[in-house]
Amino acid sequence: MKTILFFFCVTIPFWILAESQDSWKPIDLRKGNWIAVEGFQREYLNGIDSTFSKSKKISHFPVVLNEIFETSVETGLKEYTLQTRFHIQEDFQKTKVYKPIFLYLESIGENWEIFLNDHSLAQEIHLDISHKEMILRRTIRSFRLPVDSSLLRSGENLLTFRLIGDAPASFLSKNVDLGFYIDGDYSLTTEQKLSGEISTLINLCLNTIYVFFGFYHLLIYVKRREDLYNLYFGIFSVFMALYSLSRSNIAFEVIYDTTWITRIEYSSVSLLAPLFLLFMQDYFYGRAKFSKVLFAILILNVVIALTTLLEPFRYTMTSLRLWQISILPTLVYLLYFMSKAVYLRKKDAILLATSMFTVVFIAVYDVIDSIFFQSGIRFTQFAYFLFVVALTTILANRFISLYRQSEDLNIELSQQKLELARQKNAFFVLFQFNF
Repeated sequence: MKTILFFFCVTIPFWILAESQDSWKPIDLRKGNWIAVEGFQREYLNGIDSTFSKSKKISHFPVVLNEIFETSVETGLKEYTLQTRFHIQEDFQKTKVYKPIFLYLESIGENWEIFLNDHSLAQEIHLDISHKEMILRRTIRSFRLPVDSSLLRSGENLLTFRLIGDAPASFLSKNVDLGFYIDGDYSLTTEQKLSGEISTLINLCLNTIYVFFGFYHLLIYVKRREDLYNLYFGIFSVFMALYSLSRSNIAFEVIYDTTWITRIEYSSVSLLAPLFLLFMQDYFYGRAKFSKVLFAILILNVVIALTTLLEPFRYTMTSLRLWQISILPTLVYLLYFMSKAVYLRKKDAILLATSMFTVVFIAVYDVIDSIFFQSGIRFTQFAYFLFVVALTTILANRFISLYRQSEDLNIELSQQKLELARQKNAFFVLFQFNF
């Protein structure tokens, strides 16, 4: 009897463990053979002939379709079909898959429909009656779509994407949102992608801190209006939070029409540099007259921000490119301004310069990455966090210094009052004595 019990105790856990192991192996879609063709037809769902003269082979990610097809500047919409084939083991139907299967896409835009073996998995196509304009856009990052395992076949499977988006609005922009515009993970997997959830949580924590610092310094400004640098820093922190939130997965889950996410992202980032310059101007030099260069930078960036919010959406990428071009001379002036403050030995200039140079270096890298590489990885949010902490520390030390000066003045005034009272009493005593 003991032998039987021992046998069951040993074998049953191994049996349960073997059954619970997921036999599904992730399929990296980037390694597949991708074909793109302009337009969409129902027969493409049965497979696109790779010898078709108008088809394009995709050799690397990210996939920006307007660049691949070298689309000229024009109005209206462009429609493309992307397709890949992947293979599943022959005995797949007999395999037990205990976890849900997901199609994970690092990015996709702007309107789209996904097909698996001639079955529609998801559709986000929102066109007007004339089919010449998009009513809203669904440009999504870190997209995870559940896949019904019964739609998968043993052997070859076809995954087809119907993609619709704007044609290039100017020579400065190819509308990179049309396609898979971020280099990253594109796979069929059962993994939950916890790294993305952790990144979202970190982003949310950082933005909460930015908003807290921003409203805190705005409140200080309300109580002490002579210190304009608190106003500029408060607005700077709030816009930084807006920019960071617009790049997080939370924004794409909460806001359905991603048009507004893009508008908020582009307009808020364009205001960060002039707000920081205004902050430094007032912090180091008080209410001195603005230089013509600073005034020109402020006006230019405000115009770009307002234009981004109000213009037709297809031109927003052009506005972003104009800002990216203008940020280079702005950074040169920023470095000159900061170097001048260090040379004149302004208080806190060295600490502020060290923090700023770190942010500028990382920001330049992110701008270059967004133009040429589109990796989707951004380090600026962490640099901004350290930068905001440094600025908050500087402002807190200055506030404490002003508070101590105020206390010292109060003590000195109290002592002077006591001395005047003593001299007054002595005078009256002497006057009465002489009288």
